[in-house]
Amino acid sequence: MNLNLQPIGLSAKAAPLALLWHRTDLRLCDQPALVAAAEATAGRVIGVIVLPEVTRASPRRMGYLLQTIDELRVAWRDRGSALFVLRGKPQDCLPILAAQLGVSEVHTAPALRSMSNSRMPPYARPSRRTTSRSRYMMRSR
Repeated sequence: MNLNLQPIGLSAKAAPLALLWHRTDLRLCDQPALVAAAEATAGRVIGVIVLPEVTRASPRRMGYLLQTIDELRVAWRDRGSALFVLRGKPQDCLPILAAQLGVSEVHTAPALRSMSNSRMPPYARPSRRTTSRSRYMMRSR
């Protein structure tokens, strides 16, 4: 998939800016949420991942996750954009980042249906409160 992402000048106010929140889908290729974000903001999209402050994951699993995040960061950079990696609760981190960057929309891929909440890592579990609060924060601007 060839998306026409525009180089991001974070201080420029020329076009709206969108965040793509990677919850469980750590890829850019064939990403419907990225397509929607790029169409809504003329290609001005920045990626974000929110990791938990504390995790029970094994060192091997965390190493794999961090390697995947590094590869995703390179993919964002190759497209002329950036990937933010935050630690904390999404309902706390995302509104702050969105406000600092002047983001107009936050996009995310839906959680995978084949993965139950009990099998998902805690940082990726969908939360109605998180999603509705993030949407509210974006609309109230």
